[in-house]
Amino acid sequence: MYREAIAENRKIKTLHILSLGLSQKYGKHLLSKWRKRQLKLASLYYFNQERFEKKRRNTDKEKNRIDNMIIRRL
Repeated sequence: MYREAIAENRKIKTLHILSLGLSQKYGKHLLSKWRKRQLKLASLYYFNQERFEKKRRNTDKEKNRIDNMIIRRL
């Protein structure tokens, strides 16, 4: 996915060059954190519904904040 993005988007390619490839490693790190969070939420859904709802609300708030930042920049 990252290689395709570099090939298609000039801004991503520039970021990759300027960061000496660290942007790709940081992206992988963020993706692994996201996967872990999703697994935790899935297990909470089955074992602790109350805590799941609280975490889901917090995650939704953060998602909406990030989505708004992305939309404003595009």
